[in-house]
Amino acid sequence: MMKKTLRTGKIFTVNFLIVISLFSCKTQDATLTTKVDATYALSQQNVDAVIWTATSAEMHYASIQAYDLAILKLKTKISNDYSKPIAVVMDLDETVIDNSPYMFQQIAKGKTFDGDSWYEWCMEASAGILPGAFDFIKKCEELDIEVFYISNRGIETLSGTLDNLQKLDIKTDAAHVLLKEGISDKTDRRNLVLETNSTVLYIGDNLRDFSEIYKDRKANYGKSVVDEELSNLRENFILIPNPMYGEWRKPINMGQNPNSDSEKVEFIENFIKSKN
Repeated sequence: MMKKTLRTGKIFTVNFLIVISLFSCKTQDATLTTKVDATYALSQQNVDAVIWTATSAEMHYASIQAYDLAILKLKTKISNDYSKPIAVVMDLDETVIDNSPYMFQQIAKGKTFDGDSWYEWCMEASAGILPGAFDFIKKCEELDIEVFYISNRGIETLSGTLDNLQKLDIKTDAAHVLLKEGISDKTDRRNLVLETNSTVLYIGDNLRDFSEIYKDRKANYGKSVVDEELSNLRENFILIPNPMYGEWRKPINMGQNPNSDSEKVEFIENFIKSKN
C-alpha cells in the first residue's frame, strides 16, 4: 500500500511539473506574441509619415524652401560685424542626411528603431541627402562660412558618418562633426562652437537643435514656448519637417519613458482616446 501511494505521488508530481512547464511555455509564447504584435503595430503606424517624407512633392519642396530661406538669412547676416569667424550649425539626420530608406527597411521587417540596426545603417554610409541641403552647404563654402554638424548619432558611428558625408560630396572633418558622447543635450557642443566662432544660424528638424528650452512639452505640447520665443526662432533657426520621429512624440507618453513597445502602443491608444 505504501509503495502504491509513493508511486502515485511520484506520478502526480511529474504530471504537475509537466502542466506547470506547459503553462510556462504558453505564457512565454503569449508574452512574446504580445511584444511582437506591439512592435509591428508601432512600425505600421509610421508608414504614412515615412512615405510622405520619402516620396511626396510637398516634402521635396518644403526642404528646398527651408534651405532657400536659410540662404536669404545668411546673405543678410554676413553684412554684420562679428568678432569671430562666422559659422552655421546644422543637425544631420533628417536635416542633411535622409534616413527614410532605413525607416522603410525597419517597417518591412515589422520592426521599429533599434540601436543595432541603426549602427549598421550609419556604418553602411549609404544615406542620401535632403533637397536643398547640398546647395546651402556649397553656398556656405562660397561665403567662407564654417559649417559644424551637431548630431545625436553616437560617437561610435563617426567613421561611418564622415564616410557618408564624403560620398555626398560634403567636405568636412571630425573637428566639425560633433556627435553624442553620453547625453543628448546639445548645449555643450553648441557652446564649444561659440568658443571659436560666431554662430549666425541653426538648422534642424527638432526645436532642441536650437535650444534645450524646447525639451519641455508639457504646456500646450511646447507651443507656448514657441510663441514666447517666436522672434528669436524666426531670426536664428530654420526648421526642416520630420513627421517620422522626434521630440513632438513626448506629450503622447504623458511625460514618461515607455519601457517597451507595448507600453508605447498603450500610451498612443490612451492619447487618442483623450482627444475624443
